[in-house]
Amino acid sequence: TLIIDIYKDEVVAKSVRAHSMELVQRKFADGAIVMAEPDSGKFFVFDRNLTVKSSFSAPNLDGYFAGDRSSYYYVQEAVLYRMDVATGKSAAVGCGLRFRSLVGIHPEKDILVARINLAEQGSDFGVAVVDGKTEEILLLRDDLAHVWLMDDRFGAVAMNSKNLSYDVYYGALAGGDVRRIPTDQLYASSVGY
Repeated sequence: TLIIDIYKDEVVAKSVRAHSMELVQRKFADGAIVMAEPDSGKFFVFDRNLTVKSSFSAPNLDGYFAGDRSSYYYVQEAVLYRMDVATGKSAAVGCGLRFRSLVGIHPEKDILVARINLAEQGSDFGVAVVDGKTEEILLLRDDLAHVWLMDDRFGAVAMNSKNLSYDVYYGALAGGDVRRIPTDQLYASSVGY
């Protein structure tokens, strides 16, 4: 594993491991990075110099860490779980949804974006934004394709079947109105009409 400064075009740190590893999420505020080792089912926390600071196992490696790495969120058998990293104990996040997968997490809060099943049977799915600590459903829609989080707001795109393009949606995460900007308005404002 190498950390490369692309501006200086030089290797800043390196670490040799016997198994392949994958970078998880992003760099954290303290400069640490987390890498997954699929062969062993473990996560490894590295400092800025790629020295292993800790390692631990998780039920699956497809989840997301809270911004402070105290919690790890994952989906197993359609249930969202929160694992306390210090103790390794997991508990279901009881919001009553049937989860397919997690697709993102707020960089500073335990707010997750997930694909969910809309019915017990069938392939219809929707997107939910869930507060992992309070277990509150902040947003639940069946028409959004890609959702991103910023501060206390969200942005998303959804297919507009009338003109076969994507519209942009945005709004407050909790209790706010969801607004839509049609693609033709986005295009017109970007070219100065």
